[in-house]
Amino acid sequence: MTDQTLSTLRVCFLWHQHQPYYRTGSHAILPWVWLHATKDYLEMAQHIERVPNMRATFNLVPSLLNQLKDYLDGKVIDPVIVCMEKPSSQLSEEERLFMLEHFFNAHIDHVIRRSRRYSELYDRAQIHKQKEAATSGAFTDQDFRDLAVHYALAWTGEFSRRNDPARSLLLKDVDFTEEEKSQLMAQLWEIVGQVIPLHEKLIKNGQIEITASPFYHPILPLLIDTNCARVAMPDVTLPRFPFQHQDEARVQIETGRKYSAATFGIAPRGMWPSEGSVSEATLALTIEAGYEWVATDEAILNRAIESTSPASDHRDLAKYFPWHFDASEKTITMFFRDHHLSDLIGFDYQNKSVTEATNDFIWQLLDIRHRIITAYGEEVLQQAVVNIILDGENCWEYYPKNGYEFLSTLYERLTSTPELVPSTMSAVYDACRETSRRLEHFTPGSWIEGTFNIWIGHPEENTAWEALELAKRALDRYMRRAGADKIKSDTHLKECLARAHEELRISEGSDWFWWYGDDHPTDRKSEFDELFRAHLRAVYSLLDERVPEYLLVPIQIQATALAQSRNGKSGNGTITPVLDGASGLDGWENAITLQVEQRGAMTRSSGSIADDIRVGWNDKEIFIRVLPIGRSIEGLQLEFAYPAGLKIRFAHGNFGMSQSADQSPIGLAGRGVMRYAAEVALPRSMVEAGGILKFAVHFHLDKTKSLRVPALDWLECRIG
Repeated sequence: MTDQTLSTLRVCFLWHQHQPYYRTGSHAILPWVWLHATKDYLEMAQHIERVPNMRATFNLVPSLLNQLKDYLDGKVIDPVIVCMEKPSSQLSEEERLFMLEHFFNAHIDHVIRRSRRYSELYDRAQIHKQKEAATSGAFTDQDFRDLAVHYALAWTGEFSRRNDPARSLLLKDVDFTEEEKSQLMAQLWEIVGQVIPLHEKLIKNGQIEITASPFYHPILPLLIDTNCARVAMPDVTLPRFPFQHQDEARVQIETGRKYSAATFGIAPRGMWPSEGSVSEATLALTIEAGYEWVATDEAILNRAIESTSPASDHRDLAKYFPWHFDASEKTITMFFRDHHLSDLIGFDYQNKSVTEATNDFIWQLLDIRHRIITAYGEEVLQQAVVNIILDGENCWEYYPKNGYEFLSTLYERLTSTPELVPSTMSAVYDACRETSRRLEHFTPGSWIEGTFNIWIGHPEENTAWEALELAKRALDRYMRRAGADKIKSDTHLKECLARAHEELRISEGSDWFWWYGDDHPTDRKSEFDELFRAHLRAVYSLLDERVPEYLLVPIQIQATALAQSRNGKSGNGTITPVLDGASGLDGWENAITLQVEQRGAMTRSSGSIADDIRVGWNDKEIFIRVLPIGRSIEGLQLEFAYPAGLKIRFAHGNFGMSQSADQSPIGLAGRGVMRYAAEVALPRSMVEAGGILKFAVHFHLDKTKSLRVPALDWLECRIG
């Protein structure tokens, strides 16, 4: 059944297909684009194709499409593919170790244990340490050949596993030949090559529609202004250098829509904003780009309704109707995700039998239909829709047989239940845009708790945002110096700037911030971090500028070491104090307060404070203030990591600077005063924008002893 009738309830699936940009240059650092293409992206479309009356919406993120095309065009060097295709006898020791580290990345019970041979290789690899297994002969050439085949089969979709050569290899299970391995790889390349054409076919058949996200999947509201996170999270600690670049959001939206239109020959009418993140400002840009509707989470709607109509009747049913929002003198329709139903598929049904799971899902839809009719009458079904929105690739490895039986049964049940009708979201938009309800305003947020907590607020996330902002400043500064005329006339310069902008926009993607912090632990965190910093380093390299030192250091280390303010509150560091050594904080209120535990180690907690040490800056000078707590200020000394050997001493009220004799003098001029507090001003040129000031404080205890704070390391503060 495909036509809406008076008594049917529309059901819309939006499958979000996305992978971040895993490449630096031509090298793929992580293989998930390839692996999910061979296992999920084609298979999700095949499920729709085999049920003619099924309708669904697929959100294919442009950065994913771009990477798929580059694989097919031979522009990607992926170590997984290299190890799969190379004859096992020719594998290097490094490649063998790589295979033992990565080729068991599959669900143990649902995938590895399906094969006796794969299980045996897995168990043997657990007994031998990976390095030992790779070098001691514990794994033979045949073992590595079989491992390559089974890893490829593990990431082959269930439809393809039922066809040769995959089917025959699964039956054989052991002692594969190089020729058989090559045949399997040819099948996998064919699968990847079919992903886009099958979606094109289903679009023409009217079974699916394609939507797009911003090109590199950024959190749009945070690109426009990171400070917007505070609306839903009033107590959040935000980056000291706010990212406020509406044009970046605009380009991400517009290039994403154009790329999708060029790929499929039809411009997407709707947008799934990355992570369902919306704000009123983003909707204005979305309308400007030509989109007619967006989808987000019910949490956004619930908060908006609660703030305007706390006693509204049937508030729990509001998400089952399209709403519209007016921006830029135009209107855009908003669809809201049923969080509960979406999570049932994403997290719960994998633990139930296919019959139990699909029965429960259909029953829940029928119950929603009943509640809508009870509240409003049967005719209102013409305006109603249930939206189920979730990732289309990540949950299926937790289902038996990649969710093959679950999805097959679910689609058959959905299309054969008279009270329900599957639909695309644009079809609902066409039918309901004249009757949609109006949303006056709403709080910026995402599909996770209606906030941006996952992507900003943690010291690691904030450090990453600050690095992103400083790279944007460097790019803007370079363009101002070059001038529009030179950029326009110099082809090489124009190309370098275009590539630098591209690297910046890759770095704006949501996934880097997803893995920072402690929300989502992963063994791959270091690889994600290296990718993020590599893309930012590329910005500076393309501008022929020195790469800042902090981009060579993992974000996690930076976030742990960089000073946090006492009680989690801090200014942005911009100050212009009068140096008078007074005990009060006049002029220093907006400085960064460095927090030090008594034992001398930097901390992110609210541990005991050894001393009140503050740092601030303006465009001419860097300021340091030390107010000893329970110690004498006489004989206080500042020691700097850079310039090496630079020391500042206060003695008998006098200020002096010196540098070790073995260091080249740098001729820094400074000024300082000591009274109740020691206060110092140094030239701003001492630390580049975004650079880290490193110093220690020595307190004079007696003629022979002094206390260094911190004891072994340095106090650190990033200078804006």
